Amino acid sequence: MSKHDKAWNNRFRQLIEYKNKFGNCSVPLRFKSNPSLGRWVNRQREAMNKHILGWERETLLNDIGFEWNQQASSPSVAWQARFDQLVEFKKDHHHCNVPQNYSRRKGLGGWVNRQRTARAKGTLLPERQKLLESIDFSWNMKHDAWDIRYAQLVKYKIEYGNCDVPHGHKNIELSKWVQKQRYLATLKTKGTKTNLTDVREKQLNELGFEWHPSNTSWDNQYKRLCEFKAKHGDSHVPRPYPADPKLSNWVFNQRSEYSRKQRGMKNSLTKEREAKLDSLNFRWAIMGKKHSGSSSDVPTGTAGPSRTSSLPDGYQPMSNYPPGVQHHPYAVLLPPYQWQQRISKLGDQLRRQEQIIVSKLLQLRG
Repeated sequence: MSKHDKAWNNRFRQLIEYKNKFGNCSVPLRFKSNPSLGRWVNRQREAMNKHILGWERETLLNDIGFEWNQQASSPSVAWQARFDQLVEFKKDHHHCNVPQNYSRRKGLGGWVNRQRTARAKGTLLPERQKLLESIDFSWNMKHDAWDIRYAQLVKYKIEYGNCDVPHGHKNIELSKWVQKQRYLATLKTKGTKTNLTDVREKQLNELGFEWHPSNTSWDNQYKRLCEFKAKHGDSHVPRPYPADPKLSNWVFNQRSEYSRKQRGMKNSLTKEREAKLDSLNFRWAIMGKKHSGSSSDVPTGTAGPSRTSSLPDGYQPMSNYPPGVQHHPYAVLLPPYQWQQRISKLGDQLRRQEQIIVSKLLQLRG
């Protein structure tokens, strides 16, 4: 067998593979997956028209249903050009739902919609439909929207290691979608019918999706507080605490939530969380008892001599604070010297206001 015959047979095998995949032999001239195959198919038609193809090759091609009329079977050049642009779009975005205002390829979004319309009307050529389906083209935009966001979430998880897309993320729509899934899950637990199917919920669970991220964040900080206590002997994280500012802020927020709870206001301090913190002898207020009626005293003032060596850097004994703020639960918000400065500044302001008031009263009398 000559080298030329071997090359022809190789292309013929590729054409059979194409037909098995797409159901026809109408390889586009600019078939991106295998451009040389499209050109080879076109040469067979030219050879047939010139009567130089040979009956053996003609027979082989006829046996697999080869289309000799190119104009009647193959996509137009303009359609193929758009298809190639769609292939490039999918490579970059991992889906085929081109927005109408896509600026890089003007008109591509409209062309995509026309393919869906043509299929719905039954006017889309079968070979074109198979080409589109070969790149996972979605005929139902609404049904496919969820899968698109899920694919974006998978990509986010690979990059950041979690599924907690923040509100300020560059992909705003993905952030909104994540929040919506949590909302739909809440409705689902109440018996409300939603589009969060069991299959979709399972997909998110397998990805490590956090349905209640606030609980996870709270538990993580609680673990860090346990580590703090194991190291320093108590759970009294000072503020500021440069070694772990997030933990310091979290501890302060727990006191704030407890204060809101005591006043009957909306808060996030559940009984379970309160019990966990109580188990660490958590200081709900800087001095005094946790609340009236409690039999357990909260540690007051500074730590005893036996624990002085375990105090963290930045810890300030309450005796260093001005008398007016020592018993306030937010005293640790600022170091003592800043409290003193603020009190002194406030005193100066009050004295100036008093002088102004006295001066005005004297003017009125005169």
